[in-house]
Amino acid sequence: MVNRLSPEKGVLEGLQWWVSHPISKEASLTIIGPASNASYQAQVEKIIQDHPEKMMVWLGDLPPAQVTEWMQQSDFFFAPTRGENYGHAIAEALLMGLPTVVANGTPWQNLNEKRWGWNFAHDESALHKVLDEVMSLSSDKYQEMQSALQFAREEETKKIHNSQSWILLFGTK
Repeated sequence: MVNRLSPEKGVLEGLQWWVSHPISKEASLTIIGPASNASYQAQVEKIIQDHPEKMMVWLGDLPPAQVTEWMQQSDFFFAPTRGENYGHAIAEALLMGLPTVVANGTPWQNLNEKRWGWNFAHDESALHKVLDEVMSLSSDKYQEMQSALQFAREEETKKIHNSQSWILLFGTK
């Protein structure tokens, strides 16, 4: 999870839902992002501390290169956000080939149909249903999802290279 620790990003709810899910195999949850509210940060840290068996960690704000390293080591990206205008972290995860579990309040819809991940209604039971599917995913299905993400990345790159748009860059010295 790469998110700012704030109520609208749904981090605390995501952790509560993660804790309440009977995960059947070893899984961990790493949270990366700055805290914007001390009280909210304390709640996040408490739930992590109170449930060591769920293997959750908050790393705080990391430089972009370290975020990329963590994402490359991960199997899935989780965004329990209530809403996004765009969702840059979601886009980055998809571009890196990470199947993504995203709440419905983002522009990133129909992920399952595209074989890029899953959308879920912003509630505990909907997330639990998706987590059950994620945790039981076969390695073949996972590879199929990564292939779909690779194909999408290649198609988008072709569109960019074939467009007649101009990008103007300027700088001052």
